[in-house]
Amino acid sequence: MNQITKDQHVVPQRHLKNFLIPGQAKLECFNIDNLRIEKPRSPKSICVGEFHYALKPGEYDDYSQIVEKAFGDIEDWYGKNIERIETLLISGKRLSDQDRYGVSWVIANFYFRGHQHREQIKSMSLEVTEWAFPGDAKKKEIAEHTSYATNTSFDAGHANTLTHKHWRILLNHSTENPFITSDEAVIEILNSQIPEQFKFRGSFLHQTQIFHLSPRVAIITSFPFTKEMEGVMEFIDVSENEKGIAGNNLQYINFAHEYAYAPNKKLFNEVISYNKKQE
Repeated sequence: MNQITKDQHVVPQRHLKNFLIPGQAKLECFNIDNLRIEKPRSPKSICVGEFHYALKPGEYDDYSQIVEKAFGDIEDWYGKNIERIETLLISGKRLSDQDRYGVSWVIANFYFRGHQHREQIKSMSLEVTEWAFPGDAKKKEIAEHTSYATNTSFDAGHANTLTHKHWRILLNHSTENPFITSDEAVIEILNSQIPEQFKFRGSFLHQTQIFHLSPRVAIITSFPFTKEMEGVMEFIDVSENEKGIAGNNLQYINFAHEYAYAPNKKLFNEVISYNKKQE
């Protein structure tokens, strides 16, 4: 508590560094709303919000500093282990239970601290508050606190859920068509195999989480429909599957808050070119 952190990263710098332009300390930056490639940016200057984890983002409070320290502990483990884990996955080796749980912690934490989830929780809280206490300004102010979403990031149950899912590890040795990332480090999509009328279709357990760990490795966790699928790690080399890599990357672009980042401009140029043809 002796040092106040004002600029708080939604996506950790250490994760963003996995996607640096080769030989540089910056990433290619794609403005999604304006379909524009901007100047390369350093991890330090992106995915940052002023007192982002405060009860009222933008205003200092002790809560934001406690959260920053707690997230830092998770990021320390990530920074110390990520290269070793990437090497294991690239070589097609199954992670130990300890490493699998550690990666699950990272995936869950990165997802729940993201913009999308926080906005969903805030919107839901405001809707429920207005229904229960119509016109109550004080209750509305409390409902706008983002701590509900932030606290979810520390729920060990979500990491445990991920360890029991079916993991597909996509291995990509193509430097021309790398996996990208965005200001949402983890994205979540509806599992098309779950019937639309299924009661808990939108739960964390049933949805599919996609985590681009690096330009070379993507982790996709899905609901295990059979006992045999539970906890399985399936390795798939997609290096020659340009369309498959692009499909994964486009999902990241569609899910992003504002920006996507990559080691090169190839995909971003293709997205711009495609949209110009549609005009």
